[in-house]
Amino acid sequence: SPRIVISTTAEAFREMERRHGEQIPSYQGDWTPYWEDGAGSSARETAINRNTADRLVQAETLWALLNPAPFPAAQFHEAWRNVMLYSEHTWGAHNSVTEPDIPFVKDQWKIKQAFAVEGERQSKQLLEKAVAPPGSARLEGTIDVFNTTCRVRSEIVFLPKELAAAGERVLSAQGQAVPSQRLSTGELAILATCVPGFSSRRFTLSSGQPVDFGRAAADAPALRNEHLTVRLDPKTGAIVELRTEGNDANIADGGSIAVNDFFFVAGADSQHPQRGGPVKISAKEKGPLVASLLVESDAPGCNKLTREIRLVAGKDYVEIINTIDKKRMEVKPKPGDWNYAGTQTKEGLHFGYAFNVPGGVMRMDIPWAVMR
Repeated sequence: SPRIVISTTAEAFREMERRHGEQIPSYQGDWTPYWEDGAGSSARETAINRNTADRLVQAETLWALLNPAPFPAAQFHEAWRNVMLYSEHTWGAHNSVTEPDIPFVKDQWKIKQAFAVEGERQSKQLLEKAVAPPGSARLEGTIDVFNTTCRVRSEIVFLPKELAAAGERVLSAQGQAVPSQRLSTGELAILATCVPGFSSRRFTLSSGQPVDFGRAAADAPALRNEHLTVRLDPKTGAIVELRTEGNDANIADGGSIAVNDFFFVAGADSQHPQRGGPVKISAKEKGPLVASLLVESDAPGCNKLTREIRLVAGKDYVEIINTIDKKRMEVKPKPGDWNYAGTQTKEGLHFGYAFNVPGGVMRMDIPWAVMR
């Protein structure tokens, strides 16, 4: 003793369970670490960096499809390096929690922040060069839609206002009319169907009436299409009713927590969460291709909270777009509160998702895995 056995982690844990499984205590519920709080303290840059990583994957694919010979490997390497150095486990100085406002801490954050900002700039430049190399010109009124995945996709494409100025009527390369809808933002929504993997479709925009397609409709506080009916609570703006066509069961839990329900936790008092202020619910997009409800409200910890609930004609999913205009906390903590340098208190912003699916299993997509 001891006897050394070379094994995998799985084998070692199976043996541990076989020998001592009955003696090991078991606990349920959340006991989350604080280390990941850094992602919340730098939420803007974290979002930028995650979008940069996605954009680089798209750019690499497009270079491989459209112009593989001069693939700028060194530039991609540098961009990925910035992504990785931002994602590396720390969020600045060692004393960023206890002394957040001293010059040393702020200087360290400038270095960390620069990785995200520079990576974003590089990724946008690489993507632009992939689809519009020097000397190329786009045909007036035409749009190329690329599918950079390996599977056939049929989805809504949202064209920015400046790219959709030619008109609202859309034709395929074969001259067939394509469903489209001008949105309240000036964007143009186009239904691109059956775009093959690693391929593209070309569309032409012109003046004229768009094709009337689909049964997506918004009538506050309700939203519906061919597959789903959604209803919001006029007091909280959360989803309290979610039904599928042909099934009368309400999938949304109508209890103390609804779907996309907002809560704010001040300090460490998780037993008394605060809700947002009075909400205003309006129809942002009225259909028939895209329909959405806009929920606007004041909210504790925020200058403003905006939630958009969206349905697309013919699709069996609900899209939720939450936009938080966050305040910086500058309040004196109560005696005994854990505090940051005596001026900033701990806080948490949460969105609840309570479903009513008896025996159901919730799966969430996380990096490299699915959490059940």
